[in-house]
Amino acid sequence: MSLGSPPGSTPPPAGLQVRTHFWALSFLLALVQTRLEIDGAAPIVRPWGDSFVWIGAGQHTIRGSFRWGLYRRAGDASIVVVVPPGQVLNLDYEAPRWFLFMPGRWTVGACLPLAPAPAAAAALPTAPGPPAGWFADPGGRHQHRYWDGAGWTEHVADAGVAALDPSGA
Repeated sequence: MSLGSPPGSTPPPAGLQVRTHFWALSFLLALVQTRLEIDGAAPIVRPWGDSFVWIGAGQHTIRGSFRWGLYRRAGDASIVVVVPPGQVLNLDYEAPRWFLFMPGRWTVGACLPLAPAPAAAAALPTAPGPPAGWFADPGGRHQHRYWDGAGWTEHVADAGVAALDPSGA
C-alpha cells in the first residue's frame, strides 16, 4: 500500500517500506489494524502486512501500535531513522509476543535505491521494469492494483475480490 504521490507524478525523494506482523500464537491480532505515525502526523491505519509510504529524505520518528480493547496504543514502540535521499528504507514492526501492552519491536533493514522517475528511466539504458502482476495499490485506495508491465490498470482487488476502479489508474 502506498501513500503520497502516485507513480505518474514526480516522486518524493525517499520512502519507507514498513512490514508489520505478529507472533503466530497472537492470531487474534488479525482482527485489528496497525497504526503508523510518522513525525507525529495523523496515524496511518492499515491491516497487518506491507505498506509503502512516500516521505522526504532526512530524520524521521516512526511510531507503531494497534488498538486493543480500550487501549488505543497497545504495543506502542517508536524508532528514529534517517532516510537518505533517493532511497527506500525497510522497517519491520513486530507486536509484543506475550503481553500486548508491552512495547513492540522495530528492526531496521536494508536501504534500497528508489526507481528512477519515468522520464529519467526512458533516458537510461536499464533492465526492464517489473513484470505484469498484482501489486500493492500505489494510491492506497485498494489492497492491490494490476501492473501490466508498462503502467497501472483499472483492475483492483480487495480481500481477493476483483473490481474496476478507472478513476484511480
